[in-house]
Amino acid sequence: MAIVIRWAVLSCVLSVGLASACDSASKCEPSVPCSGVAGDSSTGGDGSSNLEAGNAGSSSNAGSSSNAGSSSNAGSSNASAGSAGSRQGGAGNTGNGGTTSGAGAAGTLNGGASGSAQAGSAGSAQAGAGGTPGGSNCGGAQVLFLIQRSGALFEQPGLANTGEKLALEASYFGFLQAALAGNASAAKPYSGKLSIGVSFLFATRDAVNAIPAICPQLAETTPSPLFDGRLTAAFSQSVTDHDALVTAKQKEEAPVPESIASAVASWSGASGARHLVLITTAMPDTCTLFDGPCGIDATVKAVQAAKAAGVTTHVIGLGHDNQFNYPSADPEPVAVQTGYEEYLQQLANAGSGKPVGPPNVEKLQDYACGTPEPAVLTASYSAAPGDAKYHQVKTATDAKTAVAEILASICP
Repeated sequence: MAIVIRWAVLSCVLSVGLASACDSASKCEPSVPCSGVAGDSSTGGDGSSNLEAGNAGSSSNAGSSSNAGSSSNAGSSNASAGSAGSRQGGAGNTGNGGTTSGAGAAGTLNGGASGSAQAGSAGSAQAGAGGTPGGSNCGGAQVLFLIQRSGALFEQPGLANTGEKLALEASYFGFLQAALAGNASAAKPYSGKLSIGVSFLFATRDAVNAIPAICPQLAETTPSPLFDGRLTAAFSQSVTDHDALVTAKQKEEAPVPESIASAVASWSGASGARHLVLITTAMPDTCTLFDGPCGIDATVKAVQAAKAAGVTTHVIGLGHDNQFNYPSADPEPVAVQTGYEEYLQQLANAGSGKPVGPPNVEKLQDYACGTPEPAVLTASYSAAPGDAKYHQVKTATDAKTAVAEILASICP
């Protein structure tokens, strides 16, 4: 059953001394980061009404005087001043309010016969140095964190396959939650300027039904610049849903290839750069093959297909898994201990369009995937691998660092 979480709390309070706060749809469109709203005045001729003089998306006011002609009642409505401070925080969304960062060049106001106050010295306010949140919109890029939700996410590190649940903050799930949701997260600095969403992938089944009725299942929130509350709600709901499945003795599989394809399809027709952050742990399942190596090649293929469709995939691997170790080609074969890292490197290379490298890890699929013959591989492999960056997470600090580095690479 597809679980879609859509939750947005929008609040936007504009006042004379505060120009960078934007949380509401009352004066701000949810798809547009709000900053530098230009001189929205209240209706009426009372000269004591506040005149918002071209707030430019920063904490500084564009005018030293906020009341337009405080002793005047002549104007039928207060005039908006400082038209240069646009809702996007300045020309080209660069973070500067107006072409000279100003709130309107010496903008005079007409709010009353005796109201001679000016809208502020030209260029006295800026919309946030260097395009801070509220300025740049990161070129319209969208980021979706696709997280493999299974028992291991709540049991690791340390309690693999025991069925015992770790304290949330000590689990990989808790590491990711802290890295992505909340005021101290690595995502927080991008609030309002980079569209971020999260999708938990899984497929539930029990001991009787081998194939899930619905596959993949995705609990997701679509990318939005107003992602703060949405990500918090998505993580909280996933804890509740996972606990309910454990109580019902349902097993959560991880159909990674199909989930990647679903995420790419959800972006059909979207403009701007699209970035998928795949967060994976242990062997990838498919919708028909579980608990083994048979989904490795299919996952590499899915990432290559995503790149061909214009979606760049970034890779975060949780922990280390000896199940990926494969026999070497030596006369006396020994187990290569870096199979998991090679798999993560394959995914990162495929996601960035670099050569994937030889299918050494895929040797595990030979004779193990329901056929008496070696596996027929579908992804494209090469003699030598590329050097795309992947992230391996073992601690909460690792998780926050990985998220921060990936987001910085998307929106410097």
